[in-house]
Amino acid sequence: MENEKLKNKKSNRAWIYIAIIVVLLITNFYLFFQKKDVDEKNHQMLGQVSDVISEKEELQQEYEASLSRLDLLYSDNQQLNEELKEKNKEIEKQKIRIQNILNNKNASDAELKEARTMIRNLNRQIDSYEEEIYSLRKANLKLKEEIDSINVKSESLSAQIESGKILAIGNMKLNAISLRRKGRVEKETQKAKKADLLRISFDIIENRFIENSEETLYIAITNPEGYLLSNAALGSGSFEDGNGEVQYYSVFQNVKVEKGKPIRDVQVDWVQSSDYEKGEYIVEIFHKEESIAKKKVNLR
Repeated sequence: MENEKLKNKKSNRAWIYIAIIVVLLITNFYLFFQKKDVDEKNHQMLGQVSDVISEKEELQQEYEASLSRLDLLYSDNQQLNEELKEKNKEIEKQKIRIQNILNNKNASDAELKEARTMIRNLNRQIDSYEEEIYSLRKANLKLKEEIDSINVKSESLSAQIESGKILAIGNMKLNAISLRRKGRVEKETQKAKKADLLRISFDIIENRFIENSEETLYIAITNPEGYLLSNAALGSGSFEDGNGEVQYYSVFQNVKVEKGKPIRDVQVDWVQSSDYEKGEYIVEIFHKEESIAKKKVNLR
């Protein structure tokens, strides 16, 4: 009898253990699936957080690139800066709002969407400014070309005017003069041994560019041997011509010029103590470092 009771007691304990094991298994399965669900939710949340962080980083980079473009526009274009003064207040408001959203660690999807929209609007404004700058540069280039063209024409006109201020010689003559009766009588000669002086005579053609002034003419006389006739007592000297070369002259002559009026029969005499040689003499006249007339004469 006792053995029967003991056997039943053992059997009951076995069922209790089995029940406990079953409960434990069920609990373990429940906890396993519950943990798996939590892990999946955590993974999803981590993914969402990662996506938000990635989107904020992307927006931050896009925003910084926009600011760099805007700063470049401000620094390189003073004229545009003046035009942007009124628009700059609105731009600053946008920049503050965008940066506040990007600095907010808990920024919502709606706020990030707002920031992205504002950055796109900012880029559209920058695109508009760049087009405006291109138009300004194009207009400035055209204006510079026009100014350069005007300057070239002005320089050409100035050169023509300066060239027009050079006196023109007409009716130029070079004659050997023989003096008789102690100089009271003059007679032209072609013989070297009878020549007492060389006389250069010419007219100055009317000039419409020179104002009333006194102009200096330099006269160079070369003898048959090719040497310049020179005498310091008669005012011989030198000057530098338009090519930077030194030119020597025998004598100079000052003439009073009136604008638009010719000067007739200007005479300049060259007198030397020695006899004149036979051969060809050359006379050249300079004004403002330019050669304006040349004449030859042969003495027998």
